Amino acid sequence: MKSYHVDYVGLRKRFYSPEGGMLATSITYEGLPPVAPEFAAAALRANILDSQRNGQKYREFTRRAMAGGVQGYIAFLRGKRVTYWGRTGDQHTEWFPGAEPVKVD
Repeated sequence: MKSYHVDYVGLRKRFYSPEGGMLATSITYEGLPPVAPEFAAAALRANILDSQRNGQKYREFTRRAMAGGVQGYIAFLRGKRVTYWGRTGDQHTEWFPGAEPVKVD
């Protein structure tokens, strides 16, 4: 897998292979909130840290992300980053632990 896309509005996930294949699955958790209209970057960062440091379950991550206005995200595994966005185009890019942005001169 080279990347995956999570769509919280459509409750779908899409996984992309390096060969160009794609697999789509549904997000089937019950009781999820609607995606909040405002993107809360600080709440998203706290949510990510809970997952990284405390082993938060993915269902709880999903619930908190949606309540914090995350409409979706794309995880770029080769690029070692995840870009999250909200309903108005606000974005946050989170680098994998130990990875850094490439500096272009």
